[in-house]
Amino acid sequence: MLEKRLECRKPAFEHLSLAYRLCTVSFIHETRGGWYSSYLMSLFLDVYSPGQPINDHTLIHDGSIWHLFHIWLPPGITCPRKAGTNVAAAYASDHRDRVIGHATSRDLLTWDTLPDILPKTDAGWETCPGANAPFVVKDRESYVLFYSRYCNQDGIPFNIQQIGRATSDDLIHWEEDPENPVFHPGDFWCPWKERSGDFFRPACCRDPHVIRYGPGWLLFYVAMTREPRVCAVAVASSEDLRNWTDCGPVFTAPITDHGSEMIESPCVLFRDGQWHLFFTHGRQSFWTVGGTPFCFANPVSLGEIHAPEIFEWEGRWVITHCGHDGGLSLAELRWGDVPEVIPFVR
Repeated sequence: MLEKRLECRKPAFEHLSLAYRLCTVSFIHETRGGWYSSYLMSLFLDVYSPGQPINDHTLIHDGSIWHLFHIWLPPGITCPRKAGTNVAAAYASDHRDRVIGHATSRDLLTWDTLPDILPKTDAGWETCPGANAPFVVKDRESYVLFYSRYCNQDGIPFNIQQIGRATSDDLIHWEEDPENPVFHPGDFWCPWKERSGDFFRPACCRDPHVIRYGPGWLLFYVAMTREPRVCAVAVASSEDLRNWTDCGPVFTAPITDHGSEMIESPCVLFRDGQWHLFFTHGRQSFWTVGGTPFCFANPVSLGEIHAPEIFEWEGRWVITHCGHDGGLSLAELRWGDVPEVIPFVR
């Protein structure tokens, strides 16, 4: 079994306090704001603004061109946050109408907008509103896209969120898996699907990030823990990108009262013998490093960057930024004791 080779085991605890002692931080520190936020944004180059704000995104190179997949509200739909709608109504409207947009570029600087992918249908899981947080990997000669959708529970809209997948041979035409959804957290650590009166604690399982690990794959995602108001980056393992075994949290933190509230947008990479985890929490993004992909602690703030993706291209490391009010921006990442954001050079 792959899970045995990965030493991916469900923690033996009745509640999450043991996990906190192993892979957690009691508070996220060394935040950066004020003047540094303005300086940081000056390092990013705006490269793509399709006319509506874009948010969570993923980039993949097909050998010739870059493909960008991102969530957004299609043209003609007013962003509820800009319309002055109350928080709960904005949350519902935003997630109901979201779709996954698509654009291509040869140089990361000039982009062509393509038709949206994965439209809602009138049957099956695809009727669930709001496709969210796409992430694409290549598996042999095909591509697999992971994303989440919201579904109703007991008549409560947007109460359940879980992860599905779609496949493509060309990154243009996509077919959703008939077995969707393919993953949600294990109940040994997560209250997934349980009713909760806390608005910011839905039964969430979202923001997938998938990487190779030995002969198999790891799926990083975010969810809430059984500890009140504590969220997590968690991981699952698979041999085939369809059947997943949940391994539980790799990092936990309290939710905040601003920005993203809970942890969002994990991005994991292996470099120089270490595992690097980037994530958004509140209004800032953080970086932490570990000797294993199953435990991270003591994150350091990189500043007010939202949902960054980090990748290497032509000998340099690129970090992205997006937001509710803009498009896609790029900067470079210089590695040191702590990664440093530097200007993107054309």
